[in-house]
Amino acid sequence: MKIYHLKLTNLFCLALLFGFGLFSCQSNTNSGIENQEIRIAEEEQEVEVSFMLSNVEDDINGMQSTIKATINGKETEVTKATNCTLAEKEEYESMKVPTDATWACKCWWAGAGENFYALKKDNKVEFYGKEIYEQMEEKYDKWELLKILE
Repeated sequence: MKIYHLKLTNLFCLALLFGFGLFSCQSNTNSGIENQEIRIAEEEQEVEVSFMLSNVEDDINGMQSTIKATINGKETEVTKATNCTLAEKEEYESMKVPTDATWACKCWWAGAGENFYALKKDNKVEFYGKEIYEQMEEKYDKWELLKILE
């Protein structure tokens, strides 16, 4: 009877070890997959952005301009303004546009207008604008975040 009890105890321990080993392998496999999925989700891809400025002649206001952005292949209308032209990098300083801006334009008609610029931040594009006019006081010359494009 004692030998039978000893064999039963050994058999039980062996079954317990086998079950524990099987369970721990299964747990490691699942956690490895979850970690892999998290790493994939956390990878940020560089956002691809381009801007298009189209002008249509208007008898009253000069040119009506539409600013569109293409973000990672998806086109969206950003804003409309009057008489816009692209700004060259050399003009950024005088326009108070950050030097790392992706794109900028200036819109001017009959003594007033708007300036715009876009700045890449992480996987988004921030689109800023400000109103401008002749003899504008410095305290009103401020950029405003208009849209975040994704």
